[in-house]
This record gives sequence, structure tokens and C-alpha cells, in this order.
Amino acid sequence: MKTNKWIYPAILLLMCIGCTDLTELNENPTKSTNMPAELLIPTVQLAHSQDHQTVHRFMAYPGGFINHWTADYGSTEHGGKGKKNISYMERMWIHYYPNIVKNVTALVSLTKEEEELVNIHAMGRILQVETFMKITDYYGDIPYFEAGKIYQEGIIKPVYDKQEDIYMDFLKELSEASAQLDPARATPQYDLYYNGDIEKWRRFANSLWLRVAMRLVKANPEKAQQEAKAAYQAGLMQSNDDICFVQHETSTIDAGPGNGFANRLLASPEASNFRMTDDLKAALEGDPRLLFIGGCYLNDVKRTNITDLIYERLGELLAVPSQEFLYGGGVGSETVWAPAITADVDGQEVNITHHYQRIQPSHLITASESAYLHLTYAETQFFLAEAAVRGWNISPESAETHYKRGLEAAIKQWSLFNAPLPSQEAISAFVNVRALDTGTDALEEINKQLWILYVLDPFEAWSNIRRTGMPSEYTTFYNRYPQENESDGKMPRRMQYPLEEQVKNAQNLQVAIERLGGSDDWTKRVWWDK
Repeated sequence: MKTNKWIYPAILLLMCIGCTDLTELNENPTKSTNMPAELLIPTVQLAHSQDHQTVHRFMAYPGGFINHWTADYGSTEHGGKGKKNISYMERMWIHYYPNIVKNVTALVSLTKEEEELVNIHAMGRILQVETFMKITDYYGDIPYFEAGKIYQEGIIKPVYDKQEDIYMDFLKELSEASAQLDPARATPQYDLYYNGDIEKWRRFANSLWLRVAMRLVKANPEKAQQEAKAAYQAGLMQSNDDICFVQHETSTIDAGPGNGFANRLLASPEASNFRMTDDLKAALEGDPRLLFIGGCYLNDVKRTNITDLIYERLGELLAVPSQEFLYGGGVGSETVWAPAITADVDGQEVNITHHYQRIQPSHLITASESAYLHLTYAETQFFLAEAAVRGWNISPESAETHYKRGLEAAIKQWSLFNAPLPSQEAISAFVNVRALDTGTDALEEINKQLWILYVLDPFEAWSNIRRTGMPSEYTTFYNRYPQENESDGKMPRRMQYPLEEQVKNAQNLQVAIERLGGSDDWTKRVWWDK
């Protein structure tokens, strides 16, 4: 009988393995098995805004139909026309759940029973609300209570929770997390929002609480008033020093990460397809923020600023009709073609064609290192102004006081973008001549300012329009291409669920669709959008 020469070495190897702790063989020596939970905080904070390609895709909706910017093909062809693109619709879902929800859920779970990590846990709860609020406002009913728990609890097919239940939990989580924060306990070493400042975190939590409460003005006005008052009493942001933002690093669009939203407004490191709309330009008439937000630039001369030259030659800066392209052609839209201007620019004679005569995003906001604003002091003041107009008696100060305070803060916050702010005297003169009316006119003006404030946050702009229907003067869905429209000629109210959910979680998805009336329709309203 012939003996295989490999048998004896194999037996010896098995004998050695039998004497060894097998867990050592399953450990990766290059990776930590005990990573501090607090490192998940900057991971979550940065994930909202670092990937410009992802952000571009899930900003096409709602960016295309809220009338800040137009002319970019993706945003206008789909958002502006109201045409369905499932890749754009599902982009937030397939980015947020695996990249943000998974991490923020783990952060909350890992710190729940750790008394010394009470601040880390509270921050996780606040970040969790911020994350899920974007998702539920985008889609409606979503997996929430069971979401992101495949590792902790083995849940691979989470149920879709009702948005009303989700919002009630937001209110509970924020009130508890705010109270839980303790300046005497350990703070995270890496915190992109506030560098571990517990009092600023508390004001952020309470200001987010106010945002959640104000969503309910139509769905449950009594609850909205009650929770807004509780948030105010817990302590809101006190100045622009409390603004929640992430300061991105200097990098090119190719090198990244940069500010995802800022880079979305660029087609390349030097060019932009986006143009300011007539609606936004009209709302900014006489406003010092106009040239912080936009300007005229040449692509082939290193994006030289030609704003003054355009104004000198044409007598005004030109925008583009909302939801329209640079080449015009939509039903009821005016043409945007104009003769070229020949001019000396930096010692070179150039033709400034019609598309360079239109207002583009400013250098301030398209810089890769520009700030990404999560929540601002100006927003809290405008909400308090709205609450006062509604007669909620939350603050002892008047609606006009809060409105003017918010307007001044909204101008001054552009210092985060290195804008050349006007003098205090000029800002005060601009603010003080604006008297706030009463009733509907006051609500329209406050929400106009919120709409301008959200020029860098299309999600909030869209949510606020759905919440109030204001500012009605600037947010019309024009339906300029009715032959291509797929939203019944109206602004869509939610996004459809991803196709992959029909395979991965079909049974729970169907329950959510039945609550919509049996059709996953983007003209259906989310719970608070009455």
C-alpha cells in the first residue's frame, strides 16, 4: 500500500492547531478590536456632506423644484420638470442607511449602559434624530425603531414605522438627550460640530427640538406649540457662535472630500452649470447677500469675476427663469438668450456669451473648504418670530424683534464663508427699515427669509415649503414642460422608495405603501404635510 507523503505533516498541523486558541487566528492584527465609540461621532457628522457625487444625486430632488438654482441638466431635467428618476430618488436611502444610520445606531447602542460615556450617548441620540429626520422627511414612513440593528439584534427586515410615531420619538429623544448632557462628564476628543462644548450641544439639541416642533404646525398645532415652548425653555442657540456646521478642508473636486453641497454646484473645479433663478434674485433685491450667494464669472479666464462689468454694460445682473434651462424653450418661459458682450477682462479681449451673463453660484459657496451648515441661530429666531405671529406666547419678545434678530444673524453668518460683510451700520440700516406685518403677510415674510436662509440646504427649503406653503410668491411649480411632467403638474411631496426594498423587505414595504393608499406615489403627502 502506497502512503501519501502529505498525511503525516497534516496530522502534525492538526495536533498543533488543537493546542492553539483559535480566536487568535480570526483576529486581524492591523485593526483594533476595541475602537472607542466616540470615534463614530465625526464619522457620522462628516458623512452628510463629504461625497460630492452622492450629494449631487440626492440633491437633484428637491433642489430642482424649490427655485433657488436652475439650468443644471440633472436638476432641471428631473426636478424642474417633475420627471421621475429612481436613481436620484433612492440615492439618499442607499447612502444614509448603510453609511450613517448604521454608525449612529451603533454609537447609541455601544454607549447606552456606559455611565462614564453619558455625553457620548446623548450626542449619539441627537445625531440619530438629525439623521432620521432627513430620511423620513424625504420618504415618509421609514424603518426607524428597528433600523440599523442587524449587528446588535440581527434585524435584517425592519418594519416601516409611521412618521407620526417617529416624530413623537424625536421629541422624546431630544428632550431627554438635552437633559442628559453633563458638563462634568467626559467629552469626545473628536467632535466636528462643537469640539466637545457641552453647552453648545445642549443648545443645538434644543434648537433641533424646535425645528421638529415647527414641522407639526398643520398636523398637530397644539403639540407644536407645547413642544416649541418646551424647547425654548430648555435653552436655544443664543448667537451665531452656536451655529452647527462642519468646516471642510481645502481640496479640489477630484481630490475631495470637500463640501459635498458646494462641489455639487460645480461641474468642474472652475465651472458651474447652475444659474440663479429669477425668483431668488427678486427675493434678494437690495439684499447684501445677493453677491455672497452669486456672481458672474468667466470659465476660460480662471473664473474671473465680471460682475461689475456685466452690471455696467447691462444695468443689471441676469438670472434664469425657475425650472428652466439656459437655452429656454419651456411653455410660458421667456427666452434667456442674449447677445454676447465683447470686453476687456484682465487685459484680454473676450466674448461674454449669454450663459456667462447669468448669475452663477459665488466663489464663496463653491469653495471646497466652505462650511456646511446643519442648523443656524437665524433659523431659531425666525421660528420664534413665526410662533409669536401665531400667538403661541413662547417668548416675551415680539415677532418683529425675533424677525430682525434672525435677519441680522442670517447676514452675519456669511462670515463663515469669508464674505466681506457690510459695516454694522449698513446691516442695521438694512434690517431696521423692515417692519414685520401681522397675520398671513408676516408669515409670508418670515418664511421668505427661511427660504433664502436655506439656499445651501435644499432639504430644509423643501420641507419648509411643504410645512407652510410659503413663501408662495417665490416657490411656484411652473410645469414648463407639461408633456414630460410626471407629477400631475405639481411639486412632488415625497420621494418613492428604492427598488431594492421590493426585493429585500417587500412585506414591510407593502404595509407602508398601503398606508399611502396603495400606491408609492411621489405626489402623496407625508404625515405632517397636511
